[in-house]
Amino acid sequence: MDLAHIQVLIDVLKQNGIKNFSLKETDGREIALEFQSAYVHDAVVQSPVASNTIQSQGEKPGAASATKEVLNHNTVNAEMVGTVYLAVSEQKPKFVEIGSKVQKGQTLCLIEAMKTYFEVKSTQDGTIEKVLVEDKEAVDFGKPLFSIV
Repeated sequence: MDLAHIQVLIDVLKQNGIKNFSLKETDGREIALEFQSAYVHDAVVQSPVASNTIQSQGEKPGAASATKEVLNHNTVNAEMVGTVYLAVSEQKPKFVEIGSKVQKGQTLCLIEAMKTYFEVKSTQDGTIEKVLVEDKEAVDFGKPLFSIV
């Protein structure tokens, strides 16, 4: 890995509030980064499991997410930093929409991180009350994605 790639990696890690990172390449070379700055991310990080409260401090106006709102239902949160995809492609229907009946373990969306797609699954049986993100929105760890009743 050359210096330019390392700098890009550092920039991405800082932008996403990641303080520790390590990578071992197939040829045995390793890189480990640790940031000790007072970098403060604009969102309150929550557990990746279902939560009853959403608190966010840096939401963009007009975003489809709930801001400083207390929900009486469970939320499904992002378990990683990445880009949310609500459908497999623009030509395919969304995995779920408001009013969709879901079962525990059902795929709700995909999160793409480093050109790899990860399924986000429902944490419970129920109905999608709110979709708290927009398609192709960048999300942080703990960001609420769906409210399920």
